[in-house]
Amino acid sequence: MGNEGQIKANVSIGDSGYFFREGTSDGAKSAVYFGPTQCSDGIHRHITAVFDVESEDLHNIHLTGVKGQERWKKWSLQPDQVKSDMTKWIRDNSKPVDKPSIKKIDNDYYSVSAWRVYTGYRLLEGFISAVFWLISRPLAAIGVMTLVVDEDPERKHLKVAGRINTNRMLDLLRKFRPFKRAVEAILPTIVLKMLPRIAGLSLTHVSKMSDGDACLLIPKREGMRPAVMLKAEQYFQLDAANVFEKAASLYESMELFEFLPASARLASSASIPFTFEAKGDWK
Repeated sequence: MGNEGQIKANVSIGDSGYFFREGTSDGAKSAVYFGPTQCSDGIHRHITAVFDVESEDLHNIHLTGVKGQERWKKWSLQPDQVKSDMTKWIRDNSKPVDKPSIKKIDNDYYSVSAWRVYTGYRLLEGFISAVFWLISRPLAAIGVMTLVVDEDPERKHLKVAGRINTNRMLDLLRKFRPFKRAVEAILPTIVLKMLPRIAGLSLTHVSKMSDGDACLLIPKREGMRPAVMLKAEQYFQLDAANVFEKAASLYESMELFEFLPASARLASSASIPFTFEAKGDWK
């Protein structure tokens, strides 16, 4: 029997659904499972992350395919293997940069820090979550959204069900047309003032990079190629096009596109239902 405290969650948006489960791999390992409830080609897929029970270190992560009685691993990654493969690929496709050259790079490129982008994303994620709960009641009151929350702490059960009426939302936007000119006059000013500040939060100098950080280098002048800078025990520079091509190749070979929702169908729907249900110690 499974542990009652283990999390089991399902979320659906329109026709797209996802599940998340905690479980056990064997006596010494625990696992979490995540995947779409339905894939475009009819083959069930889920990603499994296996952890050591005592140390909580990641043992491996793999994608499982299931069709009928057939079950197979489509790919499997071990942290040590991934680290060594990435290190080899970086060394084979990069050139080391000495410290005297860093100052010139700071003068020639805008440097977007991956660590700062990630930190900003986490902050924005929390803000969006707070705003959603803040505006859900007003949206429900004007008929744009219906939302029902059912929580039972004793049974460790939470269920949220709702629906977004896109037709009602469009009708509401039409009513605000008289304010269109005012918005068009004010909004660009606000955006133009805020965008540089928001973008500035992700910018850094290559000379000030933290160990383990990666930066996208955007040329300040024409005729220069964008690059990616990594900092470990020293600086390594890669051609950005090679990095993006490698990332796209991995994305396709790992079949991660099957985990994305069908956004085109969502955009054409008059009403978009959504649900979230969780059992276990989700708090």
